[in-house]
Amino acid sequence: MKKLPKAWQQRITFNQALPEEMARHLARCAAKVPTKSTQEFLQYRWAILMADLTVQPKGGGEPRKLSAGERKHLHDAMKQYGTLSKEGLEKFLREAVPRHDPSNLDDLFEETPERAKELYVDPARHYAANNELAKEVMAVLPERLHRRILNELRRGKAMAVTRILQLLQGFGYAQEGERFSAKLQWLQDAQNLKVGQSKGGRRSAAKPKKQKPIVPIMDRILKLPRLSGRARYHRNILTQATNEVMAGLDPRKKAFNPADPNEKDERKPKDGCLVETPPMRLLALGLRIPGESVEAAYRDWLTRWRAKRSRKGKLANEAAYQRHGDPYARLVYEGRSTDQWLAAQTNNHLVRQRLLVLRRLTDALIAQPKFANGKPERIGAVSLEVTRNLLEFSGMQKKDTALSGEGKAGE
Repeated sequence: MKKLPKAWQQRITFNQALPEEMARHLARCAAKVPTKSTQEFLQYRWAILMADLTVQPKGGGEPRKLSAGERKHLHDAMKQYGTLSKEGLEKFLREAVPRHDPSNLDDLFEETPERAKELYVDPARHYAANNELAKEVMAVLPERLHRRILNELRRGKAMAVTRILQLLQGFGYAQEGERFSAKLQWLQDAQNLKVGQSKGGRRSAAKPKKQKPIVPIMDRILKLPRLSGRARYHRNILTQATNEVMAGLDPRKKAFNPADPNEKDERKPKDGCLVETPPMRLLALGLRIPGESVEAAYRDWLTRWRAKRSRKGKLANEAAYQRHGDPYARLVYEGRSTDQWLAAQTNNHLVRQRLLVLRRLTDALIAQPKFANGKPERIGAVSLEVTRNLLEFSGMQKKDTALSGEGKAGE
């Protein structure tokens, strides 16, 4: 417990759900998870996609998962090229399983369109193949300089177009330098033509939007964008999950148990490294894990609550405790724990706010002497009406909601 950050200690003390942290196994090993730009995460993401792929015999039959050898064929192709398109993935998938057709490839990309942009394990090659300027520039470079620029990008360094021209001249690539200069001039002419067409269009009566300044091609810089955020699991867990996938298994599935048979389980010695255990599910739901000291958690919170940092808050809490005693403090503790549990169930700020308002409104209605008089069993049924555009307007500003055509919320 002492190895965990202070914020986590407080959240565990309040029994607040830690689904992501527990899924990362951080509460167990107290180690930091890597960023999404690391090779461990990129390999893991690619491995999970291979684990989700299924194929079906051409003559008809039940879909099945890929075997270890078929996954190795796909993985070798990915390592060779560093990045693939959806069409390229389908091509190598048909080569790996010649007498079968992909059965869920289209469904996987339709359900999560972001997966089409995540088909790579080498971010530098992916950037060079998809960025408009990088694709044109890298196509005319010699192999030696091509590898050097990719290595510079992998290290997180920026490569200016003028610097690439200097390297060509410094390495003695005269003909390649002339082709590179001609390519830059062609790109500059195309950019000027595009800018001229955009300025020569019909002007509207509305106030024109402020446009970003056009950067000349010679002043452009190639820089690999970094993936934001952190991985869900620790490096060791990511590597272990990747190895299980390459062995033909699914790290998210349990081992088959004859005493409790389940068709979805796999025949393997033990559960996958990503299987959620019952304690993890209990904590994700905000429930207490059996065996933990609830009284000790309450006493620790009570000490901090009565010794609040602000002098005004400390005096108010102490006066309330002296007047109403321990039952009042327990009521406050349970109420705050419930509020924090509700807030931890979703990342949507609108849903969180409405959950808190709903709970407080329910408590107020139950406490009304003329309604329930503190007896919730007197309420037989509850009807809730939720606006249809709640999720649609989440995170949007007022001007954005007006542009969506929905008008004001009260209309």
